[in-house]
Amino acid sequence: MLNKNPNEYLQKLIVKSYKNACDREHSKFLLEHILYSFLTEDLTKKFFIDNNYDYDNILIETNNFLVNFPTISYLEHSYDKPSITPLIDLFMHAFLTGVKCNSELSGMPNLIKNIMITLSSFLILEHTYSERILNSNNITIEVPVKLYQKYNSEELLHSRIKPILDKILEDTPELSDIRETLQPKTSHNEGDKYLINLNKKVSSKDWIKIVGREKEIDLLEQIILRHDKPNAVLVGNPGVGKTKIIEGFAKKEIERKTNLTVYQLDTLEFTSNLMLKGEIERRVLSLVNTLKEKGNAILYIDEIHNICMNDGQNVNIANLLKPMLTSNTIKVIGSTTFEEYRKYMEKDEAFTRRFYKMVIEEPSFEETHIILNKIKKNYEEYYGLKYNKESIDEIMNLTNKFIFDKHYPDKAIDLLDMVGAYCKHNNKDNIEPTDVQKVISKMRNIPLSNISQSEEDIYLHLEERLKAKIFGQDEAVQSASDAVIISRSGLRETSKTAISLMLLGDPGVGKTELCKQLSEIMSIPLIRFDMSEYMEEHSVSKLIGSPPGYKDSGDGKAGNGLLINAIDENPHCILLLDEIEKANSKVHNLLLQVMDNGKLTSSMGKQVSFENVFLIMTSNVGSQNSNKIGIGFGSSEDNPSQKDYELSFLPEFRNRIDKTITFNKLNEDVMKQICEKFLNELKEILDKKKIKFSYKDSIIDYIVNKTHTKENGAREMKHIITNEIKNVIAKNIVFGKYKNKNKIILSYKNKICFGD
Repeated sequence: MLNKNPNEYLQKLIVKSYKNACDREHSKFLLEHILYSFLTEDLTKKFFIDNNYDYDNILIETNNFLVNFPTISYLEHSYDKPSITPLIDLFMHAFLTGVKCNSELSGMPNLIKNIMITLSSFLILEHTYSERILNSNNITIEVPVKLYQKYNSEELLHSRIKPILDKILEDTPELSDIRETLQPKTSHNEGDKYLINLNKKVSSKDWIKIVGREKEIDLLEQIILRHDKPNAVLVGNPGVGKTKIIEGFAKKEIERKTNLTVYQLDTLEFTSNLMLKGEIERRVLSLVNTLKEKGNAILYIDEIHNICMNDGQNVNIANLLKPMLTSNTIKVIGSTTFEEYRKYMEKDEAFTRRFYKMVIEEPSFEETHIILNKIKKNYEEYYGLKYNKESIDEIMNLTNKFIFDKHYPDKAIDLLDMVGAYCKHNNKDNIEPTDVQKVISKMRNIPLSNISQSEEDIYLHLEERLKAKIFGQDEAVQSASDAVIISRSGLRETSKTAISLMLLGDPGVGKTELCKQLSEIMSIPLIRFDMSEYMEEHSVSKLIGSPPGYKDSGDGKAGNGLLINAIDENPHCILLLDEIEKANSKVHNLLLQVMDNGKLTSSMGKQVSFENVFLIMTSNVGSQNSNKIGIGFGSSEDNPSQKDYELSFLPEFRNRIDKTITFNKLNEDVMKQICEKFLNELKEILDKKKIKFSYKDSIIDYIVNKTHTKENGAREMKHIITNEIKNVIAKNIVFGKYKNKNKIILSYKNKICFGD
């Protein structure tokens, strides 16, 4: 700060600002402290409001900057007074120069002159946050100039101050580096802090060696040797090993002694604290100069799509790198996923054309198995235990069977690591297959009994277990279980769905229940689509995404459609298309290629496989006609429901279905069995609440008789039990009726009785 201050207004402003910096416990006295104090002056406020400037917004922005400025340091026990930045001295020189240059102003009130010169001083100091705040609120250098012209017709204010200020900068030793403070020259060494040396990382003994991927690494080497555009972007699903391939590439270059070094961009460090205008451009230049200085260096950018993002406020880094990529100044390797590549990078063709797109496929089951056997040693050393062959086999089998939303090898390595942590926590020396089963049971929230049973046990007793849950449909259950077993045997044609079934029958006879039970027994997810939501022609876009140009088109995952996303996340599942006859014919046409080729492509080009999908469709078509009694002449072989089925679906659609299964109508005996099942389920719920529940045959007769007249199958029965029995019991539980008497005997005599 200047020792002698001949201007009283400036002196008071500086003292007030410095006190504000102390009160905020800031480590530095900033130009923005002066701006804030200037704004809080009554005359300044009046000036801004009278001239229709957004005073409140300017004040808030300045205060927010001071609150969030990254150089602020809060000390718990002691506080040192803030140090004065060179900008403060420069501001004072600018102010006093302005006073000197305009000392002979006539007709301008002294207070207005102070406001004019203070504004000029802020605006002349370019590339400061104060200038940015004022400019963003339409206060430019023209504001004090016009104010000056109002009272004086001589040379413009900033034209008079600027040359003198430049002379001060040259003649004053303590201010000689002010320009470098405002617009620092690029330091070649500064770029080092944005780089992580991958060569050092892969040379560490803790680095896990890459297994396989020789073909990808070899192709990457060829790309880097190109004369033009020696840049590559690795595109693949999350977890397939893109970063590991880069590390493997760096390791190979070390072994070949090519003197080539791979540096990974530290994105967090590179993009943090970008407060000043032009800072990102300066950092990019610093980074490029550092890489050029090192020589024979390659820059690796993980999640490279991030540098293509542009929120309208920050500079698009990709645009800054384009000329350097074209001139081969630097060599860049990036990695990203399919979704982000389509959403961000493909839109910038000028950037993506400078890269060779390498698609990284997911390694196969067998390749991943080899990877686990090779890397298990690292985890054995870390946890101090042993993975036996059976436990590795179990990890592979269970990840393939139960983890569908991740990709190999990442999901297998994750489970390998989790099992090691589990056994270490439980003080075990060796890992057994049962440990793997327990871990995945917790990870996926699947009953341990479902995991521990072998596939042979599942399919050997599949029909028996289905019949224990679904009554009166023995033929349908047998047909469905046979179809599933054939599918799992491996004798079915490849490049098709695992199975495609059409279940026909009246509502409430057990079609949907069969799918639920299959899902539970086989421990695979059930994905249900109600096809009554897809009656319109345009509803196809809900399944496979909107065509290009429409809303959500190309919007990453959202643009792929519900069906594409569901199968992408659950490639091994039961896909239930309920009431398929209600769907538009265009949806039927969509399913033709699914049943025939086992693949479906979204409107954005994303392809998913249905080879492990159990496709089951249900239909009530013909159920009304099948209930009609034939009158007059006609062949008894003519089945009206079969005719309706053939009329509802085209021959090419019906012929692609593996098996059409018709469910029987439910007779009275079957209805009684189902009623007992529902009541027993209620009994299990009440047992957990320590309420004893029993029922008499009279209540079963009542429910069955009332249901049978409705001809709606078991679904109507469930409604009766809920509305007439469950609701009454629920109210009594809530109102405390069963606190002392915890016994219910359900019967029927002219009405439902809840005797105890």
